[in-house]
Amino acid sequence: MLELDDPVFRETIIPWYDSDGVCFSLIGFMGIVFIFGLFGIASAIEKVEYQQYLWVPVGVSMMSVYVGISIGLRLFWRKTQRRKRRRRD
Repeated sequence: MLELDDPVFRETIIPWYDSDGVCFSLIGFMGIVFIFGLFGIASAIEKVEYQQYLWVPVGVSMMSVYVGISIGLRLFWRKTQRRKRRRRD
């Protein structure tokens, strides 16, 4: 019988909430939240009584950009790992 280094050939299991489809839809949703934050910034600048609350839409916009970039980097890293594995095989 042949001696194998790794007798079990399995791919890593990705949970449903970290699948490509869910990540892409989350990036799209973060784009919508970013646009919502931009509208909030515009309306907070427009009204004098809302200018003290400008930090809220700015924070929402910044957080949505952060989440979108982090998920995009995760997808990019996963895609490059898949390409490396395919080239190796």
